[in-house]
Amino acid sequence: KMSSENIIVSKKKKPSTVWFDFNKLYFPSQPKESFRVRASTGADGVTLWVESVKTKQQWQATVKKVGDCGPSGIPDDVVYTLLEKALGLVESSNRSPDDPEIDLSNSDKGVLLTLQLVLGRVWRPEFVFTLLPVALEKVDLLEARLRDAHDEIEELRAGNTPSFLSVSSKSSCPNNEIVLWDGDGPIMSASHFMLSEDFKQVTILKAGVYQVNLRLGGHNKGNGNSTGLQLNGTDSAICVQCETNNQQNSAHINAILKLSVNDLLQVRCGFSSSSLSSQTTNNFTILFLGQYK
Repeated sequence: KMSSENIIVSKKKKPSTVWFDFNKLYFPSQPKESFRVRASTGADGVTLWVESVKTKQQWQATVKKVGDCGPSGIPDDVVYTLLEKALGLVESSNRSPDDPEIDLSNSDKGVLLTLQLVLGRVWRPEFVFTLLPVALEKVDLLEARLRDAHDEIEELRAGNTPSFLSVSSKSSCPNNEIVLWDGDGPIMSASHFMLSEDFKQVTILKAGVYQVNLRLGGHNKGNGNSTGLQLNGTDSAICVQCETNNQQNSAHINAILKLSVNDLLQVRCGFSSSSLSSQTTNNFTILFLGQYK
């Protein structure tokens, strides 16, 4: 537990340096309410601040030594760096076993920000930061409303600039293998998408609702094959194909998906021969529609 002599809770102070700042995070213990989370450094230590986007209630604590909130021996900057990483992954459905986990829960004193680390896949140290309520004045509520207005303006600006990915394939692909998107002239919004170095996976960089369009052309020698749009390695949508006497055939998938940060999309080929060869036929397009509310 955090010792009282190493906590300073008072009216909000202007931070000297903002370490990280997150807007509209949803935590496992409170999935229906979003929160802002900020960490800043100053002469007194690291100040952790949380605000409910809905109620504008705020909680805060200034930590002098992070070892008072959990096991000692781990450098403070390492803990706060992993705290930032955990917050960035809190809504991701594609975390690895080594990623840190974070949660926000209520307590009789305020709220608890609980960080669990995974070190060496054996040791799972836990840090619990106790944040106490901040006494709000009218100016604090005004600042909160201004933050909301700023976020809405940024969302509107982002909505006026389409974010999308459009790639094609010019390589053959065996049945049930992952399609290689190596066609000429890929178009991609770097703020929302990242194509893997092997050109097989698309990583989602911003949570929201996406429209996915897929078209593949190839040959079939039998019934029952299916092309699959895979989300994190599992078929999310499929197109079942029939026998065409080895004539050219095509598969189409059109889906709207709610995706999280670090979700992975890839396409499983459903044709019975290595017949994908024309990049004018094989296209994969993803369009960001907006944030999910």
